[in-house]
Amino acid sequence: MLTVIYTMGLRGDLDLLPRLYTFLQALRRTHQRDTEDWLLLDLGGSCDPDVWPCGITEGRSTLIVLDAMGYDAANVEGVLSQASRDKLVGQVALALIDSAHPAALKGRYTLVHEAADKANDLTIVVTPNNSLNVEQQILRLPALTRGEIGQVQLAQHPQDGWHIVESATHPIPPETIPDSVISGVVDYVRDEARYYEKRQREPGNTPRNP
Repeated sequence: MLTVIYTMGLRGDLDLLPRLYTFLQALRRTHQRDTEDWLLLDLGGSCDPDVWPCGITEGRSTLIVLDAMGYDAANVEGVLSQASRDKLVGQVALALIDSAHPAALKGRYTLVHEAADKANDLTIVVTPNNSLNVEQQILRLPALTRGEIGQVQLAQHPQDGWHIVESATHPIPPETIPDSVISGVVDYVRDEARYYEKRQREPGNTPRNP
């Protein structure tokens, strides 16, 4: 059994991420007995250039925190420029997916920005779809709103391929306690962004981009 858990449209809301992590961990504990494999994905819109510090970090701030949260991959189309992607790719473990960069995960799954008509093994499209479906070995995930978590469980039959067993959408309960470790990562990202912003304003400096 494979469980795919995913988010989208975080738009640089760093304050949400420690609570999101707490709830993600609770979901994993709930389903750990009936799940052999996990994928944690973000379907795009992780940063908004009009939201601080997304603009300062050129879209990287939220992705750095998602990496610390154990995300396997994120759709960065429209979030990272090629130059910004190049700066980040060596700093994080999560796969950065866009139209030019698919990724293979765990030797069994292919993640793509857009899919062809048929795949040999499970291919997951990390661009949100109008509905949830898996056809011709291609899984398409429906859109969410910020603060929601999508969950899909799939099983593989030797003859019939992959099929959906269960799906759900979970709002993050307002009483969810922020995770202290991820809160520390958020503080670090903000401190780095403030430092870079300050250095930008000093004449004659070419600051290190966070």
